[in-house]
Amino acid sequence: MAKLSLISIIHYNRRLAFKLALITTAIIIITSIIPIPGIDNSYGGEKLFSISHYTSYLILSYLWTIVLQHSVNSVNPRLLLIILATIPLTEVVQIPLPYRCACLEDLVFNVLGATSGVLLYFLIEKLWGKSRT
Repeated sequence: MAKLSLISIIHYNRRLAFKLALITTAIIIITSIIPIPGIDNSYGGEKLFSISHYTSYLILSYLWTIVLQHSVNSVNPRLLLIILATIPLTEVVQIPLPYRCACLEDLVFNVLGATSGVLLYFLIEKLWGKSRT
């Protein structure tokens, strides 16, 4: 019996990936609107937030790619729309909030993370050599 990893279980289960994608989207939105205490740059606080932007969008786009991508030969247009809509999401939500600030650096890390998530999906498909139908 083949040993299944958590990634393979999620990667080949669209229903589970869809639920996780919705939960991840909600978590990203909620954490974007709550106030955060001052960041002490002496301990790398800003870098931590950049890493969190990158990581959260990598996970989010990977999950949405599992849900919406049906072939490794082309990219689903709905996938592109979802990802392009979610990339600026946190920054747009923060614009009217006086205690948060929309930042171009965060947007760049969102784009890098989202791109990495889609690439991760295709890399896993290529390495594992299984295509879902």
